[in-house]
Amino acid sequence: MDIKIYFDEDNEYSEFNYNNKDYRLGIVVVSNNHIYKINIYGITRLNQEFDESANNGEIFYVEPNLIIVEEVNKHNIINAILGVCKEFNFLSQLKTEDDIDLSNYINVY
Repeated sequence: MDIKIYFDEDNEYSEFNYNNKDYRLGIVVVSNNHIYKINIYGITRLNQEFDESANNGEIFYVEPNLIIVEEVNKHNIINAILGVCKEFNFLSQLKTEDDIDLSNYINVY
């Protein structure tokens, strides 16, 4: 499986910060020369956003590039991305973002 994973930040502070927020954006996956944006949420954060939308009478929509993990940390993110790509051909369901400049990202896998 030809997959590379990039984060917009990769340091202890960002790991702590995203873990506390229970979500992480700024993730890019490259496979077969195509680039995809991935969003990661923890279930607690996802439930909070759903509840807020429901309480406000709004429609709740989950983006197709969303992966839910138990805890938002580097290890879980990498394993989740690799798992859904292998088991569910996840990337084939997403729009490519081939205009992203990878020099702004850090290769983490």
